Amino acid sequence: VSKEWRTGIEYIHSQFMKVLSDYGITVIDPQINDAFDPLLHESVGTAPVTDPSREGTVQGVQKRGFLLRERVLAPARVILGSHITQ
Repeated sequence: VSKEWRTGIEYIHSQFMKVLSDYGITVIDPQINDAFDPLLHESVGTAPVTDPSREGTVQGVQKRGFLLRERVLAPARVILGSHITQ
């Protein structure tokens, strides 16, 4: 796509995120190896991990979630680590 088109779409996205922020809506954006929080996250699958300390941590994000102030509108959908023994 052309640079101008991309710039326009990015501008629209930033303005939309600003409107959401003005109304108190924030994004739940978990990072890899974050601890699973059942109040903010929804587990939708598992991924094998060899390190036992990574069991039950976020190993992938399928969809970000949203908060309205302190209330969860939609939890983030995440893949959790599941320890495999060798």
